[in-house]
Amino acid sequence: MSGRKSAELLERALMIICRGGVISAYVLSSRLGISEQEADIVLGLLLAEGYLAAEKMHSCGSCPLRSMCPYAGKAQPREIYYLTGKGRRICGRLETHK
Repeated sequence: MSGRKSAELLERALMIICRGGVISAYVLSSRLGISEQEADIVLGLLLAEGYLAAEKMHSCGSCPLRSMCPYAGKAQPREIYYLTGKGRRICGRLETHK
């Protein structure tokens, strides 16, 4: 994937996350039309840049994504990603440049 397409994908991902504040690789992959593995890479890049933080969810009851998660009720821990302060600031900038 070219640098421009990668940057566009990262921006699209951020815009999606900005709307909800919290996301999983599964939900992001379905919204972007990419594989879950590709979504993991996108999330990893946003995490490395400091726009996101991650948390392992061990219980579906406390997860904000439980209503749309295909793993709900399964024992396997999943990571969810949420915006950091830096991420929220970039969301404000993305909204003003739409």
